[in-house]
Amino acid sequence: MALLEVRLDAVAAMRDLIGDSIDPVKSAVVAELAGADGVGIKLTDDREEERMRDLSLLQEIVNSRLNLIINSSKRQVDKALAVSAAMVTLYDDVGLADSKVIASMKEAISVLKNNKNLAISIKINPEVTEAKAASRLGADYVEIDTSRFALTKDYHDRTMELERIAAVARAAFKFDLMVSAGGDLSYQNAAYIAEIEQVDSVSIGKAIISRGLLVGLENAVRDALDLVK
Repeated sequence: MALLEVRLDAVAAMRDLIGDSIDPVKSAVVAELAGADGVGIKLTDDREEERMRDLSLLQEIVNSRLNLIINSSKRQVDKALAVSAAMVTLYDDVGLADSKVIASMKEAISVLKNNKNLAISIKINPEVTEAKAASRLGADYVEIDTSRFALTKDYHDRTMELERIAAVARAAFKFDLMVSAGGDLSYQNAAYIAEIEQVDSVSIGKAIISRGLLVGLENAVRDALDLVK
């Protein structure tokens, strides 16, 4: 089964709406106490001062893996260099089928690896060609986007997407990449992804945070661990 990374972006978004009564840093502490294997947070260009404060505190208090998710722009890469994260995950909504994206990713990875001792992951669509491209770029991990699998309501489509994710995970492993997966996963479907042999870790965000509002974040994390372990 897989490790669990708790994504904190939903917490940061809620704080933006209702204020400091909810906080990503406090949530990270609770998630770790509940047994999470890592926490992840996306760097955004809006509310930059708050985001950098979060990251400054997270790098000091997180004992598990801290995963910083960024795009490959020079601005965000420079911000990532100021943070002591264990992993940086690069993403682009276009994916790795675009030559400009690949060039930008290549430059970002070169800068990060030359200045930091950290693992590099690239978020990819569930396509073997993108896993191969990530390997050529020098990534250590790929994070396979599970959104289409998680959001489709059609049983046949969901089965096909799961098979596609499994095939990409197998291919990535053959390319000497570690494999994680995430994107809109819930308590109803995360176990299917965690059961894929090559998937090392699963990231869940909104589902855990939403459940945490009802049963408490610690219980929500433990419930998620029961599913993926």
